[in-house]
Amino acid sequence: MATIDFATAEAYVDDDRLELYVPFEQKALGTYVKEKFKARFQTDANKKRWVIEYKFARATKEEIVAAIDEELYRLAIPSWRQIVSMFVSYACASRRFEVKFASGGIRIMLPGGHPLHYYLGKMTGLKAERDVWKIPGSMVDPKEIAEMLKRISREDREVFKDATEPYETRTITGDLLIPFSEARNYGIGPDAIVFADYSFLKVADPQIVEMQIHAWPFRVIKTEPAPGAMKTTLAFMDADPGARAVGKLMAMPRDERPKLLDEVHADGKWKSRSAF
Repeated sequence: MATIDFATAEAYVDDDRLELYVPFEQKALGTYVKEKFKARFQTDANKKRWVIEYKFARATKEEIVAAIDEELYRLAIPSWRQIVSMFVSYACASRRFEVKFASGGIRIMLPGGHPLHYYLGKMTGLKAERDVWKIPGSMVDPKEIAEMLKRISREDREVFKDATEPYETRTITGDLLIPFSEARNYGIGPDAIVFADYSFLKVADPQIVEMQIHAWPFRVIKTEPAPGAMKTTLAFMDADPGARAVGKLMAMPRDERPKLLDEVHADGKWKSRSAF
């Protein structure tokens, strides 16, 4: 099933039906889909969700998703659509934080014990679930959230900087086990930015320490054909542009993100070099 992320509510869709999970604070959305699309509330295996079958709703999945989106905006504060348009492309670069803006509201994940847990509870009257806050668009105080976002952004950037700054002048060179003809499928080209997970670095540059970041960003310096592969030079990005690149990557829908390089793409004969 494909996933539609409304930040608070969440939908899973396939060719026949849509399953909608709605937080208690947004139960009006459940009433809406029941009346408009003949949704049925189902509870089994500890799953509570509204099920919409397209044949009974007499609507396509695209029409239903669009209608849910609009209803969530209608239930939110008047300025919510404008606020989302400003922040929909914002995402965190480290795994210690998460911020997601969408029609349903804001989803925020913080490390356990972080001081902002207290302030979010005080602002919303809600409780976090495993350090994750799902704040409906009707409960958002824009001024309070703006100040919190400044702090989250700063601390997220610090985590990313601690992880990547020691390697800012470093390049690695070796064979990417990808046919040269498929370079575009991985976003590989002159001066392009590519992303790798830590499993790739364990092979290509074992001295690198694993850190809590979503991906390692590299700028492509050079590529040339090799038998069944590409001889490639990659440069570690500076922390600030690297964090922005990873944040932009994480803001993309999962099915639209470029593939990460992983261990199957490195042959174990890479060499690293530093400018110093």
